[in-house]
Amino acid sequence: MPDVGRLQRMVSHEDDRDDQDDHLIDIRRIDDEQGWGFVVCCDIDEGQALVSVPLSQTITGLDDPGMALPWSLQMVEQLLVRKYEDSAEPWMDSLPVHVDLPFLYWHDDDIARLGDPAFIREIVSLRAFYRSPDVRAYFSEYDWEDVMWGVAMVHSRSFVYSEGKHLFSPLIDMANHDDVPNACVRLVFSPDLCQGQVATDEIAPPRPIVDSAEPCGVFELTATRAIKAGEQVSISYGAQPNDVLLLYFGFALPCNEHDLVTVTLEDLDVVKGFAEPSDPSEPSEPGNDRFFITKQGVDPRLLERVASPSALADLCRWKLDQLLDVERKEHEGLAPPRKEGCEADRRRTASCYRKSKRALLEHAVKSLTA
Repeated sequence: MPDVGRLQRMVSHEDDRDDQDDHLIDIRRIDDEQGWGFVVCCDIDEGQALVSVPLSQTITGLDDPGMALPWSLQMVEQLLVRKYEDSAEPWMDSLPVHVDLPFLYWHDDDIARLGDPAFIREIVSLRAFYRSPDVRAYFSEYDWEDVMWGVAMVHSRSFVYSEGKHLFSPLIDMANHDDVPNACVRLVFSPDLCQGQVATDEIAPPRPIVDSAEPCGVFELTATRAIKAGEQVSISYGAQPNDVLLLYFGFALPCNEHDLVTVTLEDLDVVKGFAEPSDPSEPSEPGNDRFFITKQGVDPRLLERVASPSALADLCRWKLDQLLDVERKEHEGLAPPRKEGCEADRRRTASCYRKSKRALLEHAVKSLTA
């Protein structure tokens, strides 16, 4: 449980107020699924700043091949240094004890419940990277459970600002996701210049800072509309499919309008009616080994391979049957039960993941056979 008193003092804007109890937002437990979050204490106007954090207090990572560590591990190292310091920072109390990311904590049979072979391979690949001997050796001075916790934190609670740059901000990371958010995050570099967009969309890069020993400016949580007292403050993690939401944030939406179904070259080998590409070099190019079906339609590259009119519908039915097979095993009790406390949560999350994919594929079959 976070030390709410210590955290509350950080969001009270005490330096601007004579009454230290007069604050804009409270830190409260929302529910079991969302955990802790922000709730406004009074009516808020559109454009009003709710939380401001100096950039010098943030943790940053750079996605650059020239760096010794990937951006995520750069940030994990910074986070663990703070965690292991003698004097704990108040905002550290706000971080969850556990974020149940599949590539860190799920067992093989938990992952199998997702019913999507392409996504399962992605989870397994990411798990292999973070469990590699090189990563373990680099973080050997830290408790391994703390290292996994750090990885979960930076993946599930950091923002992208400018290309290849990631930022983990104290407190602002507590804002929960909503498809229709009432707030956004932004970088502010002067009273007259405010730049930025919704979280995990590209946040506008800062202007060059000259003759400054450390980053200046603030990272702000700002209301994008009027918010009534007692309402939760939410941001958008972006128009993401469930694969991204589950892999990096630990949850899936049962009716995700932005969801997609991935089709691999292996899938096309199983389902008849698809031709080889006209350009033999096509599959070797990055991104040409996967195709996507969304609510808006079928990947044009996949349409170019269709040799039989019924092939696309057959492909969707086959992908749908993979999901339904998992459903049948769940209902028949054939899936081996686990005794861990997270099992029920993982079952519900996997069910949400499958439900959204199933609805998308059913919609596709209906459209293709109309």
